[in-house]
Amino acid sequence: MTDSRVHDLYAGERDSLSFRETLRLLVRSWSFFKPHRRLVLLKTAIAVPALVLFIVLPWPMKIIIDNVIDRRPMTGIPARILTPIAGTIRSASW
Repeated sequence: MTDSRVHDLYAGERDSLSFRETLRLLVRSWSFFKPHRRLVLLKTAIAVPALVLFIVLPWPMKIIIDNVIDRRPMTGIPARILTPIAGTIRSASW
């Protein structure tokens, strides 16, 4: 293929779909998944918590770096959750 034909072939891929077009495409394609709907739903049900875990995983490392290594006081949600468990006394003398 020449460069101009390749350019024309992929020209439509530069345009993004709107949210409404994406939903319409998903609804239309759902009929093709008919024999595999349970598997698709099962994989989605597994993938969503895995993605949430992947996003939340760095949070404990942030708490350790900010509040233990840098010795900053805890604030916000981490303070509300961890202060009753760990307390506020810092016995380590660095």
